Amino acid sequence: DALPIFEDVSLAGIILERVNEEANNGIALLEGLNFEDLGITPTILQPTIPRPLLCEWSEIVGLFDAAPLGKVSETAARLQSHWSLSVLLARCESQIGDILAKLLAAMLLEQKVLLIGDISKASAMALWLRAALWPFRWLHPFMSAPPPKSALRVPWLSSPFPFALTLHSLPEDWECRTMAALPSDVVCGVFKQQDQVHISPQLETSGGLVAQNFRLPASAHRKIVAQAVQAKTRLKNRVWDIRQAAEDIQKAIEDEVQYLADVLRNFVRERVATTKREVEEGGCGRRAGETDFAVHCKRCFDLDLFLPWLRQQGPQYRGSDTLPFYRTLFQTQLCIDFVEQVVAEELEDG
Repeated sequence: DALPIFEDVSLAGIILERVNEEANNGIALLEGLNFEDLGITPTILQPTIPRPLLCEWSEIVGLFDAAPLGKVSETAARLQSHWSLSVLLARCESQIGDILAKLLAAMLLEQKVLLIGDISKASAMALWLRAALWPFRWLHPFMSAPPPKSALRVPWLSSPFPFALTLHSLPEDWECRTMAALPSDVVCGVFKQQDQVHISPQLETSGGLVAQNFRLPASAHRKIVAQAVQAKTRLKNRVWDIRQAAEDIQKAIEDEVQYLADVLRNFVRERVATTKREVEEGGCGRRAGETDFAVHCKRCFDLDLFLPWLRQQGPQYRGSDTLPFYRTLFQTQLCIDFVEQVVAEELEDG
């Protein structure tokens, strides 16, 4: 919820400090925080919690040491996603739909992403994109606010790694003066009078996904857009408030991202089970000194094993946009990181 307006700005720090202190006390947060001693109105602030928490409040304090695939990390991502979606629905609902889904695809496939224009919109979108990736993690440069000019002298556009940058406009130090002049591997969200996503017609990912098919695979893109339209209509007709609309859209997106993760998780589990049998039989080609973790990861990162397996899962994985999407996703750092986490879990569980 929004903090009260008060004349003494120094009170903001006191309020935020108290909120942080009470974060360990779930009961205090559920009943509200009392600020009567500060002489502000209202005296009780009641935080709004989007959907049930997946962990205890006290556990969130240890977020930075939390397991990437654990409930604490998922809770933090969910809270960030809900807040960002609420901001976007309140200020620029046109972003919620096709624009949002395409930018999510760009992040999942680790493209170079620029978010340009109105900073309040672009920053909220940046924060939402990073949170919406869970259970995947963005492991590359990420700036949800415009960096200093000195940082923009770095040759970002020619870099060999992906990034997500938030900017007022294209920097003067860059040779590109228009969106059309950007390199083909840059996906640009433009948040000005008319929000849009610029994707170069020449874009082709490492896995062969081309510009005209650049979207989440199968029906995922369509489902997210349809759910967003429905939620925005209910919001406009005052059937739902912003919180309800944000939760509905967030749930639809979580389901689609989790579906992608489950496909990869199922492949990893099958490969781990197969490799365990091969290790027991002495036929996995294990090198001297190679750990169990390394042996399993090597098998799980094999694209030549993954693609035939994916085709066997059904015709929905053989489309002109679906197979190139998964081929690209499988080569990303966020996929490698996720697979490593799943392998570790599988070996730990025996």
